[in-house]
Amino acid sequence: SEYSATAAPDGRSFSVIRVELPDSTQRLWRFPLDGQGAPSLVLEKVQPVGYHVWAADHRLVLFVLGSPATLQLADDRTGTSEVVARNIGRGLAKVPGRDVVTYTQQVRDSAAWIAELNVLTKETKRLVQPPKGADYHAWTPQGLLIVGTGSKLFVLAEGRWEQVADFASGGVRGISRLAISPTGDWLAFVAEDRPPN
Repeated sequence: SEYSATAAPDGRSFSVIRVELPDSTQRLWRFPLDGQGAPSLVLEKVQPVGYHVWAADHRLVLFVLGSPATLQLADDRTGTSEVVARNIGRGLAKVPGRDVVTYTQQVRDSAAWIAELNVLTKETKRLVQPPKGADYHAWTPQGLLIVGTGSKLFVLAEGRWEQVADFASGGVRGISRLAISPTGDWLAFVAEDRPPN
């Protein structure tokens, strides 16, 4: 099984989380886009990887499962990674035009935050608290931050969350993963199945 297919910076391949047999190890693999050649293991020793995002040509930011889950910064040339944050959620997103990846983090008072990691300096800082239930987020090419929760989408504008869409009338509920096209004119999301009539 392969999950979370993501275009690699080289433009000739994509990476996936692959659940390997026989022990269900979850590691990061790379596949050629043209289908020619065999897939290759990207990070041999880093597991179990749950989500990933390419931060630069050779840098990756990973959500690694565990108690607690960790945010790790990895390099595909060396195959190494280091923990830069703990108690993180599954949402990871590359900020357009910056060497920064954002992630969700649970803090001691049980509040969730969207925080950022500078992949060059390894500095982290909190940005904003998402609306309740918004576990995933995405950035538009223009630098707008979007989250989804329930049937609604919100955009961060001048430090406040503004609702921009509600898909309840279409039976949408439980919005989770978000993806925005490179040109910013399409948004895709995952939602729960419509309840049977």
